[in-house]
Amino acid sequence: MDSVTQFALGAAVGHAVLGRKVGRIALAWGAALGTLPDLDILIPLSDPVASFTWHRSWSHSLFVLAVAAPLFAWLAGRLHPRTREHRRGWLALVLAVLWTHVVLDCFTVYGTQIFWPLPFSPESWSTVFVIDPLYTLPLLIGGMAAFFGRPRWNVAGLVVSSLYLGWSVVAKVQVERLAAAAIARDGIPATAVLTTPAPLQTLLWRVVVMTDAAYYEGYYSFAAAGDRLEFERHPIAAPPAAAIASYPAVARLRWFAAGVGVLARDPANPSSATFTDLRMGSEPNYMFRFVVAEHSSGVWREVTPRRAPSSPSSRDWLNFAARLWARIWDREIDLSKS
Repeated sequence: MDSVTQFALGAAVGHAVLGRKVGRIALAWGAALGTLPDLDILIPLSDPVASFTWHRSWSHSLFVLAVAAPLFAWLAGRLHPRTREHRRGWLALVLAVLWTHVVLDCFTVYGTQIFWPLPFSPESWSTVFVIDPLYTLPLLIGGMAAFFGRPRWNVAGLVVSSLYLGWSVVAKVQVERLAAAAIARDGIPATAVLTTPAPLQTLLWRVVVMTDAAYYEGYYSFAAAGDRLEFERHPIAAPPAAAIASYPAVARLRWFAAGVGVLARDPANPSSATFTDLRMGSEPNYMFRFVVAEHSSGVWREVTPRRAPSSPSSRDWLNFAARLWARIWDREIDLSKS
């Protein structure tokens, strides 16, 4: 989730665990520890693919955080001598804040390597978008209330936000059922299926279905009538050279995207081959597209991966927001007049 959400969750959990015994400093430590795992983005890596796929790895490992927790608990007691009698409480606070951070990240689509260094695929339950005000606001309100001496509000905020997460799981199960029915109805030979909420809410859901020759994108809204899911088909052009698929960066991206990605010649620059992660974004704009090969002197060559250029205009963002709003309420809009 975004940094504000993790800040708010950390503060709320910290106060719930130890606030009655140590007061407001539990909020402060919870907020700081809640943002700590995401600071791995400040560590420079060799290229953008490495940065993309190593984020949420060791820094989000349950094992690494369990080892680090006693150190932070000792440091808290050292900095606040009057609270040293609560050593076990500090350890519980640190573990609770760090582990709830990584578990919450698992609810997003990005992918969190909570079992690093074991060779498991990233956990990606994709039931909430990385920024969701309806999840964050109860935590912020509860944390601020706890700061002013109303701890019950903090507990209430945690309960409400947890119930919202529970709703997102129920919604995903329903969308996956509808997606399976639509795939069977249309006879789509699916190799991978993604269901994830569209930005900022959990009423509208996006479904991506991968096949060897094409990918399909569809939307379902709980606010609209009916339960029929329709797909739009997007052909997948074959990679310009078979060897590109074996490049280490491509293999790493395919693993990280769990099969929901496309390797093809870049339509904007035919002399480049790109890998596009289809999980984050929507047709035709995606957040993570990487140049992995270039064509020169009649030969395709591997290059140090880099982010493909993308500069959506303010009008693009407005059109995207308009489409999102229309899809939630199942309305047709004419963007040609915007």
